[in-house]
Amino acid sequence: MEIKRKLKKFAGKARKVFVKFLDVMSDNRILIALILTFSFSIAILIRITPMRWGVYLNEFDPYYEY
Repeated sequence: MEIKRKLKKFAGKARKVFVKFLDVMSDNRILIALILTFSFSIAILIRITPMRWGVYLNEFDPYYEY
């Protein structure tokens, strides 16, 4: 029974933290900063993905076909 009580206490604290987080996120500047950070991170991950197979020329090269 003690585990149930601890889980309920943890869930209550987690809910309060989540609600507080949503209140903070209502500020537009923070939301814009998070969106820009997320976009930048995704762009970096997409750009470094070809390194998995080696760094090759990924743009148009007319001599690549010959």
